[in-house]
Amino acid sequence: MNVNEMINEMIVGARIGVAKNPNTPVDVLVQLSADIDYDVRKGVARNPNTPVEILVTLSTDEDSKVRRDVALNPNTPVDMLAKLSTDDDREVRRYVIKNPNIPVDVLVQLSADGDSDVRRYVAENPNTPVDVLVKLSTDGDSDVRRYVAENPNTPVDVLVKLSTDEDWEVRWYVAQNPNTPVNVLVKLSTDKDSSVRMYVAQNPNTPSDILAKLSTDKNYEVRWDVALNPNTPMDVLEELSTDKNWKIRWYVAQNPNTPVDVLVQLATDEDSWVRRSVAQNANTPVDVLTQALI
Repeated sequence: MNVNEMINEMIVGARIGVAKNPNTPVDVLVQLSADIDYDVRKGVARNPNTPVEILVTLSTDEDSKVRRDVALNPNTPVDMLAKLSTDDDREVRRYVIKNPNIPVDVLVQLSADGDSDVRRYVAENPNTPVDVLVKLSTDGDSDVRRYVAENPNTPVDVLVKLSTDEDWEVRWYVAQNPNTPVNVLVKLSTDKDSSVRMYVAQNPNTPSDILAKLSTDKNYEVRWDVALNPNTPMDVLEELSTDKNWKIRWYVAQNPNTPVDVLVQLATDEDSWVRRSVAQNANTPVDVLTQALI
């Protein structure tokens, strides 16, 4: 039985599996690239061993789902990515942005795309030029601005500006960014939205005095993020160890900086999850471990 006969006898599900398998011989992939079922062609388009000439052919496939996987394939030629970046299907353009080999000039071009989700993908791409991030930071779509705020390459002055954005989720992403200046974190620690304060409490660069203030926040989710932050002062952890919310005590029990005497106290906590975390904490004394398991 030759290759053609073997493939023709396969059911669709089997052909899809073969098309996706990285160990499938090239001559079989070539045959499957012309399969009548688009899911089979999709599998070939995504396969890392598909020859470049087949990817080029599939880049003009009538089904946009096939073209999407060609756009995502790291072996797709750069000139083909440039061509796919103007595809009528917005998902194809998004997949081009996700390709690790996308040229910078294509990213620049797509930063002005009419579809906001395409611009969002550009905003979160680690290879997007700084000047493009600056431009996208004033985008009319808040989702785009959110991903600019999250991008580790966004300039500090842009983060400062975005920290006052009217959309709370933009401020939320600024609070998460490891490059956000301390003075901005201090300001965001009093944000009216509790989710913003939560991410300030999580940020490893938040000053200890701000963590101390956030430890008394009326929102328990803010307090539990303080309890989990490895930079939270010991005296604050001790205070949080008596919080009425069991999850906060649970997080205190997990914190690597929780004092031993606090771990001893939590070993007899009424909640089993708290005691379990005490048992898992590397700093818990051996003689206390048995108490935590009761």
